[in-house]
Amino acid sequence: MKVYQALVAKDDVTAPLEAIEGIECMNIMEHDIHSFLDKTKEKMGGEIDLLLLNLSDSSLAQQDHILWQIRSSKLDIPAEIPIYCLNEGPLSNYLADGSLEPSAKLYAQLERFYERQAQLLKQQSNSPLDRFLAYAWPRENFQLTPRWQLQEYSSYQYPLLACLGVQEEQKVLAKWQQADILSEAGLIDRVRQCPRCDSEHLNYVDICPRCKSIDINSSVSLHCFTCGHVGEQGEFQLDTALRCPTCLTQLRHIGVDYDRPLERFHCASCDHRFIEGQVVASCHNGHRQRPDELKERRLYQYVLGPAAEQIASVGRIFDNRALQWGEDTSIENFSWLLRWSNASAQRHQHQHLLLFLNWEGVAEAITQWGEDRAMAQIAELQERLHSVIRQTDVFAQIDADKAVILLCHTSIKWLDQIAAKLASIEAANDDSILKLQVRNFPLPSQDLPENTQQWLLAHANKLELDHVI
Repeated sequence: MKVYQALVAKDDVTAPLEAIEGIECMNIMEHDIHSFLDKTKEKMGGEIDLLLLNLSDSSLAQQDHILWQIRSSKLDIPAEIPIYCLNEGPLSNYLADGSLEPSAKLYAQLERFYERQAQLLKQQSNSPLDRFLAYAWPRENFQLTPRWQLQEYSSYQYPLLACLGVQEEQKVLAKWQQADILSEAGLIDRVRQCPRCDSEHLNYVDICPRCKSIDINSSVSLHCFTCGHVGEQGEFQLDTALRCPTCLTQLRHIGVDYDRPLERFHCASCDHRFIEGQVVASCHNGHRQRPDELKERRLYQYVLGPAAEQIASVGRIFDNRALQWGEDTSIENFSWLLRWSNASAQRHQHQHLLLFLNWEGVAEAITQWGEDRAMAQIAELQERLHSVIRQTDVFAQIDADKAVILLCHTSIKWLDQIAAKLASIEAANDDSILKLQVRNFPLPSQDLPENTQQWLLAHANKLELDHVI
């Protein structure tokens, strides 16, 4: 029976843990995390299989600090090490492996963890995805859960992704989900976002529908049937009776002498009276939108998808989907096809043409229109692009503003016709600030390396190719 080495952090309040079968514990009473780890390496030689945080309620802030530091790889200890907590803190459900379980269950979890960790293919890179899978894959029942936490723009955060250094987590999660690395396990919440800056800190306020002023108030008004005067109820209160301030008629019976207009709001800026104000949502960056113009962000709990197993075991994703004619392919499939086409063209003296497409002005479009509208504009232009290319041409998206097309059996002498077709895309949208830059690379070529995917990515970001349409 393997004996696991556990380091137990405790404070002055908690009692020592009872003996756990199969786990050798060493207690350290230390509040400073760096001294805590120095003593660990000194006494255990750095060989630690798990951490047990035996801290009282008064030390939960220190417990969260320890969890965040370890998962962020800021300490000399594996970020994916199993950690169990005696007491539940704000971050323990997101960064720890749960509460201390009975001996048999805890030991079984450790055995399964290290069994799956041994199956994990060690990656040479240190990308956020590699770090994420190093943490998630050994945990058989892993779940990625968002936490309500007010930040600069968003109201939710995935603590684990923040620790792993994932930037723009919404885009990363969408990409991983599309690649089947993650699967939705349940909807946690839905929040609204400003369509221009993605801020989720919104203030809903009603404004005057005429002048858009926020200086409005609700008031009860009366309408005199005799002279038609309309005013606030206080104007009609004379002595102990209701009298019209204009014609001095005593108003005795509602519906006979007077009534109350439906317009119960009054604007102090333009003196307009209205039934209901117009509701707008203002973000903390000063952008004002109608509620129906706001974006919706759905917060899901995720589990590992089928592609995660492929990456964990063989280090890459195999895309075996049966593509339809004219359908976009993945950059991995495109890279393999490009290498094969180049070799075939060399052997049979064929000619192909590779086009690099780049939408210029994306940053300016996002600033002027907002990200959603800019991305929608690019998507619309790409739909037009699909309408002018042949079904036998192969198209792959590299980034939101970059793509590649392989034109089979097309020589460079057809560039003028191709340029005219591509120019028609921009001509159909004269008011757009997005401009299409197209660069060509004739095939076959002796310069095409074996790693075509890396070559494609490098050239897609290169602004000066020899041949520019």
